Order: sequence, then structure tokens, then C-alpha cells
Amino acid sequence: MGKYLFKSHNHPLKLLIWWSVCIIFLIFFACAPNSEKTPEAGRLAASDFHRQYSYAEIQKALHRYGSAHPVTLRMTMSHLLYESSRESYPTRDTLNLIDRLTRQSNDSIFRSVYHILEARYQNKHNRHLCYLHAIKARDFFEATRDTFGMVDAYKILAHRSGTTADDGGISASDLKRYDKRLTDLVRSSSHTEHRQYYLQSLLIGDLKRIKKRDIRYFEGIYRQFEALRPDSLLLWTGRQNLMMDYYYKGMRVQSDSMMRICVATAPMRRKSRALLDSSYASQITTPDQQIALYLKALAAYERTRVHDNQLLFDIYDCMADAFRRKQDFRNALDYTVLKDSVEAAEAASQKEVAVQTLESRYKVKQKDAELLQKEKERRKFYYLFLIGALVAVITTALGYYNYVTRRKLQALNQQQEDVKRVISHDLLSPLSALEMLNSRMEKSLPDDGSISEGLRRQRLYLHHIQGLCHNLVGWLWHDRSDAHQEMPLEEVVKGVLLELEAFFASYDTKVDYELSGSASEIQLSDPNAFRTIIRNLLTNSVRHGKAQIVKISVATSQTNLTFQILDDGATIDAELAMRLADFLNGQADQRNISGLGLYLAGRFLKRLRGQYEVVPAREDGFSNSHNLLFPLNRSKI
Repeated sequence: MGKYLFKSHNHPLKLLIWWSVCIIFLIFFACAPNSEKTPEAGRLAASDFHRQYSYAEIQKALHRYGSAHPVTLRMTMSHLLYESSRESYPTRDTLNLIDRLTRQSNDSIFRSVYHILEARYQNKHNRHLCYLHAIKARDFFEATRDTFGMVDAYKILAHRSGTTADDGGISASDLKRYDKRLTDLVRSSSHTEHRQYYLQSLLIGDLKRIKKRDIRYFEGIYRQFEALRPDSLLLWTGRQNLMMDYYYKGMRVQSDSMMRICVATAPMRRKSRALLDSSYASQITTPDQQIALYLKALAAYERTRVHDNQLLFDIYDCMADAFRRKQDFRNALDYTVLKDSVEAAEAASQKEVAVQTLESRYKVKQKDAELLQKEKERRKFYYLFLIGALVAVITTALGYYNYVTRRKLQALNQQQEDVKRVISHDLLSPLSALEMLNSRMEKSLPDDGSISEGLRRQRLYLHHIQGLCHNLVGWLWHDRSDAHQEMPLEEVVKGVLLELEAFFASYDTKVDYELSGSASEIQLSDPNAFRTIIRNLLTNSVRHGKAQIVKISVATSQTNLTFQILDDGATIDAELAMRLADFLNGQADQRNISGLGLYLAGRFLKRLRGQYEVVPAREDGFSNSHNLLFPLNRSKI
């Protein structure tokens, strides 16, 4: 790096570029957000959030670190994860606080666990928001390959409450795919809770699969389930699943026995649901027996002090149905009214929750906008200073580069003018004088065959050198202001034939020229390039092909112009014809061409977007056909 900096001082442009890169790096560093990651947050994983912290531990961490510290935030979110998995959902205010704290921490694992909590909360309020939060958490945990986080996310995606039709636009195939992914995760996991969940999924599933299996298979799964953790809440759900397996097998006595065990061992918050489900037992047949169970379920619901409108709705519905079958229509009407009031209260509660959610989100966004505005104002001065410095450096670099380039172009143009002046005056003038002297000597000397042949050869060499000089002048002067003056095609072709008249006379070559169609109306936007192409093709046909008769024909179509040169010289074989076409069409390295004429012809042909080919002539008396195809643009080339 030191050597590079030392060398860069020798060239001002390199030094300016180096300082520009440094300033861009400073701007990027100044604009980068502060991560504010702590060592505690950097070591977190989804598995760290599955510890059950007590409320006392959370309060102790709150007093010691503060609410925004990563340790306190991790303990709080872990406690909420545990409580939400036991269907004790967090409140809206708590989630808003967690949302604000996780946004300040800028830690991905915190945000992902927050999405899990939000998805569990929205599971009974807004199905679409539940899906969106679970998808965000799923994507992060899939990227980090965190099994605990993936299991939590796929549990929400695969087992959301409600029907598939009201599933936020998610199809049944997607739900099956999520459930299969969840089953694969818990099957391959060695964690006790994941293993219990997998065994629980085996106890109840597809009805056809359950009926095909022997009941001892499901009893063995239940014993494994019971041996993992006897005090687990999932053990009660395992008993329920085994009870359903007995029911599907038609074993009503075993099903009733397991149902009584489920009722006896049900936790307090599940007691009401267990009593309600036990009303389907085979020994409970009369409406009075069912009503007695429903009253017990209602009393258990009131003792739990957990507001579950769906459970209360089911109890009132079953009570109304039992009283109707008992023909006590007054009580049936009363419970029907209670059921309708619960349904109306649930609808009103959902509306209120939606309003509160919108209000809290608006407040959070408003607070974030205020913080963002303060941050923008704080960095505004630095942005303006750094961007102004960068613009100044880039402007200086571009100005210096423009100055150096302009000086080089002026020197190059001056050299081209000097070379053109030397060729036009110092070479072409003596060549013209030599040509005139050669003509006078041929007329004054006696008619001797050897002398005439020598003078003719001298004249040919003079024409060759003149053609080379014209090519050099056209090459050097092509990009100047007089190169793009439009000229008629007919005028350019006649000018080339007039220029080569002495050359054709030296070789005793006869040239015919004809235009067909609207070719005489064609305008050339680059006459110098067109002139160079046809001059070199004509001189090559005569000089190298020894042609005695040359015929030029020009024809047009709606989109193209065809310029054809027929000669009776030596027939060009297929290999040489392919090489010539490749050279002139730019499909081969044109630097390998020895002559300047063909090099310039190929270069200008590419500029005019033309195509060249040489094929055997179809017209009698000619050997080769040199075809040039140019695209027309509104009667112009």
C-alpha cells in the first residue's frame, strides 16, 4: 500500500482517484447504522429462548440492567414464549413494548423471536398477520439452521386455528407442506419436547392410517410418550389422542375409560374443555346426564378466569341442544340467546382489538419517524460536507482529465494535418510530375516494345503509389468535418472511375457502369468511406486478378442497396473467397492483412454496416462477382 501511495504522487490523476475512493469509503462508514450489538446478544440462539424464567428473575434483571438491555430482553421474551406455548397469550401492550425494544437492539434473533410472539398473538385475531409474522421468522431460522426456531415457526404455520378457507389466502396444499416440514424437523430432533411432539403426532392423524394400524402400536407410542416426561402438559393431549384412537377403532369401553382419566388429570385451564368432550362418552346417553356435565364444564370455565369465547360458545350451544332434546324450550331459548350474545361480544372484541392494534402501530411508527427525523438532522451536515468534497474532487479529476485529453487530441490532429500535407503536397505533386514525364517520354521515344513495356510498368507503379497516398489521406481525414457531407451515389462512383481512368488504361482494362431503379437518387452520408471501399475492390480486381473487362452494376430494393463488380480475371477459389469475406466483414483479425487498401475497405465497410461476398459470376464472360450489400435508411446510406 505504501508503494502504491508513493507512486500515485507521480501522477495527479491517480492521486485524485485515490482520494475519491477514500472519501466514498468515509461516506459509507458515516452512513452505516450502528449495530449496537452486545456480547450477550451475539451469543444468542433460538434454543436460548426456551428456558422458563420466573417473574421474580425478570424483575431482578429489570432492576439490574434496565428494560432495553439484551439480557433483560432475552429473559422477558423467553418467558413470553413459554407462556404463549401454554396458550397464555401476551397482551397487545407487551408486544408493542417488545417491538420497540427489539427495533432499538438491531439484533436479528430478537426480531425473529418477536415475530414468533406476534404470530401466536394474531393466531386468534388476524389470520393474515399471523401468517406474515410466521413467514418472517421461518425465513430467518431457515437461514441460520436453528431447529428450535424452525419448529416454533412451522407449528404456527401448520396448526393455525380456523378453517382452511379463512386462512389468509393460504391453500390446503401449503398447510400440508408446512405440516410435513414440521414432522421432519421434530422426527430428526433429539430434544425431549420435540420428541414428545412427534410421538403425539403419531397418536392421531389420518383416519385411514389409524384404522389400518393395530391398537397396540398406538398404546406403545403412548407409553414412550409417558416415559419421556410424566409431568408434561403434552401427556394430557397424548391421552386425548389415544382416546380418539380407541374411538376410531370402535372400542367404546376403552375410549370411555381413557376419557375419565383425561377429565381427572386435566389441568385447570383445560378442565372445562375436557368435561365438554366427555359428554360424547357412550355411557352418557340421556340429556340430563349431558346437561350435568355441561354445568360442570361451565363452572370449571368460571373458575379458570380465562376468557375463551369459543369454549363458552360451544358450552352454550351444547346446553341449548340438550334442552331442546329434553323439550325444555324455555331454557333452550335462554342458552341460545347467551350463545348469540357471546358471538356478538366476540365480534365486538375483534373490532376493538383491531382498532387498538392500528392505534398502537400508528403510535410506534410515529415515534420511529420522530427518531429517524432527529437522526437525519444530526447527519445532514456530514452528508453535505462529504458529498460536496466528493463532488469537488470528482470535478477536479474530470477537468484535469479533459484538459490532458484535449491537449493530446490537438497534438494528434496537428500530426495528422502535417502528415496529410506531406502526402498531398510532397508526394502526390512529384508523382503527378513523374506521370506527366512518363507520358511525354512514351510519346517522344520510338515505338520499341521493350521501352514501351518499361514505361508502362513505371506508370503502373506510379498509380499504385498514388492509390496508397489516396488511402492514407482518406484514412487520416475521414473523421474530420468534411467526411460527413452528403453526396449522390452516382457522383461518387463516377468520380472514382475518373480518378482510376489512367490506372485502367495502363492495364488495358475496360470498365462498364450502369445504374438500375432508383439507385441514382441514393445519397451517401459518408462518401469518403464508400469511395475508399469501391476504389480498393476495383484496383485489386485489376492488379491481382488481371481482369480485362470490369462491369459495375448498382441496384436497389426497399431496404437494401446492392453494389456488384463483375470481372473476367483469374477465378477466386472457395478458400480465398471465404478468407476475403471474413477479413472484410470483420470476422477475422484485420491486422493480418498486408495491404492498407483491404484494411481500410474492411474498416469502412463495418462502419457503413455493409456485407461483402465474392462468388463465381453467373453472367457469361465473367469469372468473379464481388457483391456489396448496404442497408438503406430513408434513401440514404
